[in-house]
Amino acid sequence: MSENLAGGSGAAPVTAPDHRHEPRLRSLLPGKIVLDDKCMMDCMVRNISAGGAKVEVVDAYRLPEQVSLHIPHHKKMHRAALVWRNANSAGFALSDTGEIKRPHPAADRREAARAHQKEMDASQF
Repeated sequence: MSENLAGGSGAAPVTAPDHRHEPRLRSLLPGKIVLDDKCMMDCMVRNISAGGAKVEVVDAYRLPEQVSLHIPHHKKMHRAALVWRNANSAGFALSDTGEIKRPHPAADRREAARAHQKEMDASQF
């Protein structure tokens, strides 16, 4: 966690030590924080590694210590333990993740082109 801890003074920024064990991947993935069988919160996964994730979520102070994090792009529900939080973001330690790989950019473009073509075909009917 490398956050600027210095105030608005002209002093050099002070950073907190980074405790990550795996490299993180920047992301912009929609997700859902599942609190229980009936309650979910929308979130945006901003970075992710094999062991953790940073999410943006409204009212992060409401999050309990243990949740499930559903990231549709991964087609998986992750068990998540709250590590830190501030007003609108939170960091989670993830378990049961395996290795999270960066998708190949060409595959993303092909998938986007297929989805666009399906929308175009459907709009003709």
